Amino acid sequence: MAWTSCALPAGGQDASVAWDEFAARYAFDFASREEAGGMSVEEQLEQLYVIHLAPMDLNTAGRDDLLQLPFIDAAAADSLLAFRERHGPFRSLGDLQFVRGLDYRAREWLPVFVCCAAPAASRPSVRELLTQGRWEVNGLLGVPLYRRAGNRSHSADELAEYPNRQYLGNGLSHTLRLNYSAAGRLDYGLKFDKDAGEPFARRGNRPYDEYAFYFTLHPGGRWRDVVAGDYRVNVGEGLLLGNSFMVDKASVVAAYRPPVARVSPTLSSGGANLMRGLAATWTHGGWAWSAFASYRKTDANLDTAGRVTSLKTDGYHRTPLERSKRRNLGVTAAGGAAEYGQDDWRVGVAVTAMYYDRPLAPRSALYSRYYPRGHWLGGASAYYGVRLGRWASRGEVAVDRLGHVALAGRLSWQALPDWRLAVAGRKLTARFASPAGQTLQEAGRVANEEGVLVASQFRLPGGVEGEAYVDLFRFPWATYRASQPSKGMEASAAFSYRQGRRRTWTLRYRMKTKQRDVTGHDGWMEFVATHRLRLAVEQAARRWTWTAAADGAMQRRQTGAVSLGTMVSGRVAWTPERWRLAAMGALFFTDDYATSLSVYQPGFAQTFGFVRGYYHGAAAALLADWQPIASLRVGLRYSLTAYFNRDVISSGTQQIDAPTKSDLLFRVAWKF
Repeated sequence: MAWTSCALPAGGQDASVAWDEFAARYAFDFASREEAGGMSVEEQLEQLYVIHLAPMDLNTAGRDDLLQLPFIDAAAADSLLAFRERHGPFRSLGDLQFVRGLDYRAREWLPVFVCCAAPAASRPSVRELLTQGRWEVNGLLGVPLYRRAGNRSHSADELAEYPNRQYLGNGLSHTLRLNYSAAGRLDYGLKFDKDAGEPFARRGNRPYDEYAFYFTLHPGGRWRDVVAGDYRVNVGEGLLLGNSFMVDKASVVAAYRPPVARVSPTLSSGGANLMRGLAATWTHGGWAWSAFASYRKTDANLDTAGRVTSLKTDGYHRTPLERSKRRNLGVTAAGGAAEYGQDDWRVGVAVTAMYYDRPLAPRSALYSRYYPRGHWLGGASAYYGVRLGRWASRGEVAVDRLGHVALAGRLSWQALPDWRLAVAGRKLTARFASPAGQTLQEAGRVANEEGVLVASQFRLPGGVEGEAYVDLFRFPWATYRASQPSKGMEASAAFSYRQGRRRTWTLRYRMKTKQRDVTGHDGWMEFVATHRLRLAVEQAARRWTWTAAADGAMQRRQTGAVSLGTMVSGRVAWTPERWRLAAMGALFFTDDYATSLSVYQPGFAQTFGFVRGYYHGAAAALLADWQPIASLRVGLRYSLTAYFNRDVISSGTQQIDAPTKSDLLFRVAWKF
């Protein structure tokens, strides 16, 4: 062969096992960061999974490539590149232990996303790229051990009067995912998905209801990436096109990351900045040019005149009404970005335009007065990033097609080696229209918001690390639950302590308070404050990991009673030879949904999800994953949720006439 593929992680551990454990540990902590801004953990893990399937070669990866990983900052990337320059190519991933500037977590998690490929004897041919790569096929089948109201039989007379009371498909769900990777130069993916209740191989499904795909080429040289299919575009601070580096509000204090325009292939079926088409990035010297074009069909709610009142984002097509909204809106998008700079500074400009083949016409309400309308949306922005010694700054200013402005920026200071401070601000005017934006925002849109956030990261004597932030925000115009200008605050503090090499303790507190209308009293507003607290411990060894957590929540209204919620949970995973065994259990008691608490549920490679506990009950899951031969894995997960004070679960077509629900999830994965 003219080229060799990446080796397995150090120690010979199977990469799929490494990913599953990484996803569980990465997501476990995010259960306490809900509604904390930024991308959801599901979006983050989907983007990271694509990198895991086509790992970066440590001996050829550039700085911007390494910075795609949220746990690698500019200082860590520079340390990796400096080690490679001084000592030559990495011989194995075991060399990571000799790289100064990497913390324990980076050394532990990097092998999931990087490899050390042997030098190629020659450049692979097109035929070799297409035929001699590595395939991975994943299949999932979900089997509910209960029946929802929508899956029960209804009489012909009842359905004639209420056709949306019954689902058009059975209660099974299944997903088929195929991925291919060759020499770090070519990779592509394809995913088919059927949700429970959706028809299979009928009523227009051929045979699945949803599909996603991408084809990515890494030509090398001046071409950085060429992507066809489904992808996301991230530029600057995300005012026009989403920001892939904004994990949550605390991430603004992270070490300097240059504002790189990035095209990321994805098999996710949702998100504001999801594109379907062609995108490419070309570089020359300090310049980088990116361009994209997209056309995709999406779901929308329409009025009697066929205008779009809102986008339908749940992705379900189970009933005649839901199917009538299936891909009834065409969205055409195009744009690009041009950047120039070096490692310590970068400037860029971006433009984008979107055309909807049906006019946007939100329903008349005070809070939606300035929502986007018409067929055309778009705008332009300018952004920068610079690092000067201990100081770093980055920001973006954007103007939409009608001249409305939005600004976002941040400034950080490395005050001491173990103490970093940052301040971030945003001013998003009420009329600003950004259909594909995602930035440091409190609300769901990049509009109608002003805010200042102050954050800090620090390391205390004795091995204690911490982060804290305070975010003050204001909505200049009415919002969905506030009929006049309102304001709020969010504050968070987290501490972690590593006890020895394997045990980590975490304490996290978060408080958010926002003004809302007082029900039944026009013109009156009140503050509603929610407090969340988590204490967790994690123990990791070579073959097993366990975590335990205690969570609490409290919501207080100025005009109402206090509601409380508590949960204790734990997870254990054991990976003997050819096996991965995991279990999760949680016990929760909450007064209402406002004080509900979440825990990560063990899953397989492409299943990311949480169990949300509310009212009184318990949740549990058991997972077994077996590798009978090197190329095959088969797995089974059993999950259970039981309520102590409810006789039914959910309502409408989703109602289960029992206090418990349990599911089976079967998985088959084949690599060849």
